[in-house]
Amino acid sequence: MVRSITVTLFAIAAFLFHGGVASAGESEEFLIAVEDSLAHYREATSYLRTGNIDLAAIELENMADTWRAIRERFGATPPDAFDGNAAYGPTLAETARTVEAALAAIDADRPEDAATLLRPVAATVSAMRRRSSVYRLGDCILDAGAAMDALFVYKETPPDLADRMLGADVVGKAAVYRATLKRCAAMAPAAMREEPEFRRLFDGADTSLQRIPEAVVNADSSLLYRLLIELRSFDRLIYFRYG
Repeated sequence: MVRSITVTLFAIAAFLFHGGVASAGESEEFLIAVEDSLAHYREATSYLRTGNIDLAAIELENMADTWRAIRERFGATPPDAFDGNAAYGPTLAETARTVEAALAAIDADRPEDAATLLRPVAATVSAMRRRSSVYRLGDCILDAGAAMDALFVYKETPPDLADRMLGADVVGKAAVYRATLKRCAAMAPAAMREEPEFRRLFDGADTSLQRIPEAVVNADSSLLYRLLIELRSFDRLIYFRYG
């Protein structure tokens, strides 16, 4: 699932790496390069989830290349925003090792192990950014995913909607997820927000979330179940396309 935004970020990063003037400075150059590399990461994890192992390996190799370029450019001298960040060096090195280990697992016909190895990468990189008080769209979408996880427990363990406390918890968790998605949408560049696919995903999720209170008030467990399935689909697509 190759996104137009991935291509755009790659083009920007390539321009900057080859001597372009980064108006926002080296920190922005670094952040754009990291986002480009993580786009390959998300593609790889998506392909692993759907069993497209060869395509996963290609995307991981692309990530290895882009991450190597990041370490060569910024490994010894962190950009200003990350100067003094204790997680900076370890995160760059650990991520490189993880990608190589995942590629080795794929070569050994162990794609499940590769997926397990890769699972914490996005959160680890996000934690590094947050340690420098840097909060990007990808970080917000990770927070949205965590809010969705908290809500999705009610798909696996359907609540007794006659219980007002449980009903209030469902509505509250849906409200947290909705508010987080709205914050993420507001963080996206204007051009991205106008993309039909962006609108379809974010507006679709919002429409489903608005119906959660209806399901709770009417004690409609079937409707709640359907809404949770819809929301999980939107959540995954939002992450893989814009995370």
